[in-house]
Amino acid sequence: MTAPAGAVTSKSGSRVYPVQGVPMPSANSVLSSLDRPAINGWKAKNIAKGVAADPHLQKLALEGKEWAAQQGALDAVPSDKADLGTAVHLATEIYDRFGCRDEAMFAVEELRWEWTPKRREWVSLDSVAAHLDQWILARRRFGIVPVLIEATVCHATAEYAGTMDRAVEIDL
Repeated sequence: MTAPAGAVTSKSGSRVYPVQGVPMPSANSVLSSLDRPAINGWKAKNIAKGVAADPHLQKLALEGKEWAAQQGALDAVPSDKADLGTAVHLATEIYDRFGCRDEAMFAVEELRWEWTPKRREWVSLDSVAAHLDQWILARRRFGIVPVLIEATVCHATAEYAGTMDRAVEIDL
């Protein structure tokens, strides 16, 4: 995926948003410096599972190469959940912009062909369609109307910025 509109890469390689000529770090960069117990717990669980299941990673750990064993275990975590999230995010964004389910699914199909050479598998289009259909139903049921999609926002006082997925109005 490409960087959000308005974002640029700094000399150090991190994402920044120029706000009135001042480069502000992305919200994700700021958040990455905070302790996030849920993510740390997820990592610890997957490292333990990965090392326990892989004799090569066990050997690395026993040789004092814990970092390599840890990274190997995390790299082996299947990316199907993240891939599904990426595909559903794209489908709902296209639907919200253009109001056409077929166009949204076509965009996901295009992403599938862009990613397939890099990955062994891709999420099923039926799974993406099911999530998209739930979003369309929720929009109708709750009167959800997107007013901003993928908009750059900033917190000028705290000096960070980011891209907001959606801002919506709800007409109950």
